[in-house]
Amino acid sequence: MDTGIDKPRRRIPPYLALAPICVGVFIAADDQTIIVTVLPQIMLDLKVQITELSRASWTITGYLLGYVAAMPLIGRLSDVWGHRNIYIASMLLFMVGSALAALTTDLTALIAARVFQAVGAGALIPISIAMVGDLFPPGERGVPLGIMGASAEAGGVIGPLWGGLIIRYLDWPWVFWINIPLGAAVLLLMIPLVKSSPRFPAKVDYLGGGLLAVSLSTLTLGMARIDSFDLLMLAYFAASLATLGLFV
Repeated sequence: MDTGIDKPRRRIPPYLALAPICVGVFIAADDQTIIVTVLPQIMLDLKVQITELSRASWTITGYLLGYVAAMPLIGRLSDVWGHRNIYIASMLLFMVGSALAALTTDLTALIAARVFQAVGAGALIPISIAMVGDLFPPGERGVPLGIMGASAEAGGVIGPLWGGLIIRYLDWPWVFWINIPLGAAVLLLMIPLVKSSPRFPAKVDYLGGGLLAVSLSTLTLGMARIDSFDLLMLAYFAASLATLGLFV
């Protein structure tokens, strides 16, 4: 008999809701290193000479650049537009970038696709940290944050092994194609498990976020050239310090 009283919704266990969030972080971190074992095959298929190895390595450096550049601004945007909404948008961006990387037939286009892909991947980290705050009370966040950090580290470690396994049976574009069903599975699980987070309307400091992104990016470029120890490396470090000073 209908009593006219709404039954309370069953509360989803927070660790169950955390699972797809951590899987998304794992996939994003996995793509930092998965390309290491498939790079020789990519160079062969795209007719990149061994003398151009330094240019080919930008498929790795470019991903790292996009990864770190996305973090400062996206975290604040997720506070304004909702953590779950921006997580979904970032995962979709990562999936589109993966498809572009799989379809490319040119090294320069592949590097650009990797940067595009990494912007979505890097955004997942600060958003996931914020989502832990949505799911758990302040005194219980240590363990879930540790699980999320472990997921990111595991992705980076397993990436080369995963890439080697894929390249053994399939062509190199499949290291990118496989991100699409995996990302879709994360979203299909997360949407019913993770409720929409509250929004915090506020002014977004685009200039500050941009300066911090430039500082982190130039720092990454400088670290990538640390073995050379040349003027360009010093210029990158100087630019990083200068933009950090402007940010502060």
